[in-house]
Amino acid sequence: MERVNLKVGKLAAVVPQSLLFCYDIISRDTPLAGSRLHIEEIPVTARCNDCGHDWTVEGPVFRCPGCDSGSIQLTSGQELEITSIEIED
Repeated sequence: MERVNLKVGKLAAVVPQSLLFCYDIISRDTPLAGSRLHIEEIPVTARCNDCGHDWTVEGPVFRCPGCDSGSIQLTSGQELEITSIEIED
């Protein structure tokens, strides 16, 4: 079995179910025809620039739950990357 492994962040503007559906179509008649696509969804995490608090962002509000600062840095959630391709001999 061949498998393509992806990491897709929640903010990557990709709908995993749509990607899975399209993968079967675009991989047809290629060396990866019949392979499976495995998607690992990555949550949105952030770090406060003021107090250093790290957390998983659950809603549309991007403010530190520790100190209510709006000065934050996203640390994950924007990924869209192939992490590996598994091929059988």
